[in-house]
Amino acid sequence: MTRRKPIRLPKPEIWLGQFIFDELKKYEDVGVIENQSISPFIPTSMSQSTIDGLRDFIENEDGTSESTISIFKYDTLIRFRSRPFYPIRKEQMIIEYLSTYEASRNIESIITYLLDREDESAKDVNNWAKENASAGGLTYTDHSGNEQTEPFNLFFHRTKVFKIDERRDLLELESVNFEEVASKIIIEYDYHINPVNFNESDSYNSKEDKEKYN
Repeated sequence: MTRRKPIRLPKPEIWLGQFIFDELKKYEDVGVIENQSISPFIPTSMSQSTIDGLRDFIENEDGTSESTISIFKYDTLIRFRSRPFYPIRKEQMIIEYLSTYEASRNIESIITYLLDREDESAKDVNNWAKENASAGGLTYTDHSGNEQTEPFNLFFHRTKVFKIDERRDLLELESVNFEEVASKIIIEYDYHINPVNFNESDSYNSKEDKEKYN
């Protein structure tokens, strides 16, 4: 009997994080370097010393003219199905980004613009994934400087953004540090597991599949 390899479930948060990272490189005053190779996305469980080390690592590895490197701490909030059709999954990802006050406002606007357009923004993420993934998946440099590969095994249907506004409370308490603030945003997304590599087949882009999965 031949034993099978374990199935790797998709990690949508990795794809979304790398999509946001890639898009932020195109903008000024967001705390991301244009030629930055090291991902600023880290799990929310990481300590402050890890964050400080990551900032130093990025500055030494990539060089920077930015006053403060933005760091994005992420976690998956919830997994549930909102409809009887089980292949469609819905999840929420919370991102806490540590940056200057000005950069935090810019980041909020950019992420909202990118991912708060339901099926249209999901299409943009899927197209970006097709352009940036190889046959083996998406290769990226994680926060430790190690090269990682994420299998190309999912397809996004919808994305939308919710802002957690804490700035007013901080300003009223006069406790905000304008050199660095922590802002939070929630991304909700629908997706299904895709057993087909997009670079080999466009089967999930057919009219029949759109009707089936939407």
